[in-house]
Amino acid sequence: MQGQNLSAGLTYTNVVGVAANELLGGSGLKRVLPSRPDSSYLVHKIQGTHLLPPSLGSGVQMPEGHPPLSRVTINLIRNWILQGAKNN
Repeated sequence: MQGQNLSAGLTYTNVVGVAANELLGGSGLKRVLPSRPDSSYLVHKIQGTHLLPPSLGSGVQMPEGHPPLSRVTINLIRNWILQGAKNN
């Protein structure tokens, strides 16, 4: 999610429901598609499946330069998206 403004108050509007194809290698997915974790590019980036269909993205697994997120953390993010990616 390179080049994203994740400042307080801007993160949600810059991530949820926004196309991921601007800087991310042509993926046709949304960065976060509420209620659909498997159609959210963020999920593919943190799972390391971003180079495969349906993502067909680019770059490296997030977080870049750090160990992969734990399965528990990934599941928390997936569940947040599954529950509608509420701005809470």
